[in-house]
Amino acid sequence: MLINFENGKEIKEVWHKKEYDVWMDKIENLNRNVIENIKEEIRKHLDGKEVDSAGWMPGKKWEGTPYYPIYEAVGDVEAAAKCLGLIVQECIIEDENIWSFTKKDGVRGILYFRLKI
Repeated sequence: MLINFENGKEIKEVWHKKEYDVWMDKIENLNRNVIENIKEEIRKHLDGKEVDSAGWMPGKKWEGTPYYPIYEAVGDVEAAAKCLGLIVQECIIEDENIWSFTKKDGVRGILYFRLKI
């Protein structure tokens, strides 16, 4: 679950939904299981973390990681990074834990933090 900390409202859908849907279709065209594999890797990465950012996944080298199909489908480094960020956001929205977010200088992407309520 993702909550906007400033106003307390739940976010139920990823930002930039139209663009996200186009990217997800391109990724699915490569392989139907690839999106679930990417999401599973993200869930493992988030497990037990209090703070995280898509900018920290997978690092600078995507080749050989479960995230590489994003780049193959999208074909652009910046677009692939944005797409990964939205997949991470969707995983957090789907998570049973309560998360919020902020933008922090020096952190690429959105910084997510788990709330203890």
